[in-house]
Amino acid sequence: MQQLREETFQPFVGMPSGFTDAELDKIVEIGLAKQAHEGRIADGSAVNSTRTCTLSWLFPTPETQWVFDRINDCIHTINDEWYKFVIDMYEPLQFTNYNEDRAEFYAPHFDIAYGVKSQMTSRKLSMTLQLTDPAEYQGGELLMHIGHDQPVLAPAQRGTIVVFPSFILHEVTPVRSGRRNSLVTWAHGPLFR
Repeated sequence: MQQLREETFQPFVGMPSGFTDAELDKIVEIGLAKQAHEGRIADGSAVNSTRTCTLSWLFPTPETQWVFDRINDCIHTINDEWYKFVIDMYEPLQFTNYNEDRAEFYAPHFDIAYGVKSQMTSRKLSMTLQLTDPAEYQGGELLMHIGHDQPVLAPAQRGTIVVFPSFILHEVTPVRSGRRNSLVTWAHGPLFR
């Protein structure tokens, strides 16, 4: 019988993504060049009491494929080590921009949802890539609500990738000054059973 490791469940894992500062700058440049839209919640509505931010979408192209490849490698590394979920599809990359002008934020929420293509897939893992140096903004913390009295602060160093099961309650606190940029995606697989 296989022995379980002492750390049987990791609610989130943060690791360096391997992107250089120049590569992170390029990702921000690409994201800011895309047409931005108001962030919405799962039902498609823009509800300011739940979420305020702007976002744009990056799709795999010759210009962006290197970003997708690096992120997918990081997600697979973390999944293979910690979660061992069956993953077979990714959503496009969401470039998210949280600014001080509206104290932009995303209230506590879950990412788990049925798949974008059919009811046969579901979000298994969520990923955030930190694009902004935390010295450039105040607030905007990624907090994980994992059963403690206080939420746990996820790593925020520039270039850090944070991966967590999509059923973990989490939030981004209001940005009080500056701007926080991140890339977000979700890995899908067969329904949990």
